[in-house]
Amino acid sequence: MELANEFRRSILLKLDEKSRKLSQIATELGMTIQEAHRNASRLISAGLVEKNSENSLFITPYGKIIIKQISGIDFILENINYFKTHNLGNLPSKFVQRLGALRNSQLIHGLGPVLERWKTMFLDAEEYMNIITSHYPIDVAEAVVEKATRGIKCSYIFGENTIVPEGRSKLLEKSSWKKLISKGTIQRRMIPEVQVCTSLTEKQAFVFFPNLNGEADVTSVFFSKDPQFQEWCLDFFNYQWDIAHEFDESKLK
Repeated sequence: MELANEFRRSILLKLDEKSRKLSQIATELGMTIQEAHRNASRLISAGLVEKNSENSLFITPYGKIIIKQISGIDFILENINYFKTHNLGNLPSKFVQRLGALRNSQLIHGLGPVLERWKTMFLDAEEYMNIITSHYPIDVAEAVVEKATRGIKCSYIFGENTIVPEGRSKLLEKSSWKKLISKGTIQRRMIPEVQVCTSLTEKQAFVFFPNLNGEADVTSVFFSKDPQFQEWCLDFFNYQWDIAHEFDESKLK
């Protein structure tokens, strides 16, 4: 019951970052002192929060355990409008349980802004580029080719439902793509179907989920430079890589 209230969840999340005075919580969350006091008192009664000798509130060890369990729910609630028209597709349950790692992210809307961020992310890569996608826009492909020819490793997973642009073949021919594959700079695998997509480098990452028809929606993506977000995406990529099979160009659309 205590966690059903948005204000109380927000207080817990703030205190998970660092201890705060009641006045600080009220200011940061746009609450009155009375509201902050009432909600903090309920958290204290539940054993989730305590007050120290300096009158600062801090989260208890029990509270820290609880907050890790509700962070995934909080991620969904913060993006409730998005998840009215999207679902988690075929995402394995162990990644569903870790959705809280995606909390510190920005939801980018619109095909233009998404493609620009996607392209810029790869152009900024210095160590690697990892991709799981059912859509492969030519602008993104060009960025990958440019970085791969400079020696930046790229590993990608396409689904048998992945759609590639018409100009991709000519682009790959120009870039000596086969040589990059033989050198190991480019590595690729395939899975039967991609629903949840992710792209990441050593610095940043994004993920996008399918719409209600099961098709990945490239027009709205979650983007972040947060280490936990990036770790979630990297773990998901490695999981899919391990179960993927040999790449088959003939199966691409």
